[in-house]
Amino acid sequence: MEREEILKQMEEQSREDEFRVPPVILYPILRLNGQTNKFYLIEFDKEGNKSVAEVQRPLKGVILTSRRKLFSFTREELLFSNEYLGTKEEITLFRQNRKTKKVQRIDKGLEDPIREKYPNLKVQFVLYVLFRNKLVKLPVKGASLSHLFDFYREFSSGEHVFEYNTIFDSQEEESELGKYFALTFTKGEKLQLEDLKIAAEELNKLYQDEMLRQKYFKSLETVQETEEEVSETPTETPKEEDLEKIPIVEENE
Repeated sequence: MEREEILKQMEEQSREDEFRVPPVILYPILRLNGQTNKFYLIEFDKEGNKSVAEVQRPLKGVILTSRRKLFSFTREELLFSNEYLGTKEEITLFRQNRKTKKVQRIDKGLEDPIREKYPNLKVQFVLYVLFRNKLVKLPVKGASLSHLFDFYREFSSGEHVFEYNTIFDSQEEESELGKYFALTFTKGEKLQLEDLKIAAEELNKLYQDEMLRQKYFKSLETVQETEEEVSETPTETPKEEDLEKIPIVEENE
């Protein structure tokens, strides 16, 4: 029996995947500052320390996939979920005490029942984008979500968002709280075959990582608390980079 066959048999019989913790991947985060109308790229080193640099327009990238995420916040606590694919996928909800910085798993379930139980939770989309030869996360919420849904409607049957470049920009919006800038999305040129191959490779890596994450979160049978602390505690509103650094195995990005 070849070594690979032996290892495969032992892997199945040992059931080690049920106890395997998914790897921590610190994806860079591309953000639009809604007040200054500037884009920033937030990157992390191996220790989780971040660097922030402004990114000049034009911004062009390939949207490979998207995830959903729930969050809400008060002065006392921050609620947030792991990233998930759709409303029919079971999610895990966490609570962070903003004074003690402790994080606790508090609930599991589908999106609709969870949001009924915790009505202040809001939905955020996280786009995974191949941007300037890097796989980055682009958070989308509020008015930007409406622009994203309008953008998706531009694609006819048989077309795929990931086979085109997307132009990322912004436009001014106004609400009861005043003026701000929201993300906009414009369909760009179709990818050449070589670029499509690169995009496919990146999406496959992301898919394999997602399989590990799903297996891990399905294994969380009990609610338990961790003594780990976040490196930064959000003050006014939860910034995406702060949410990503909450020390949960799946979400420590």
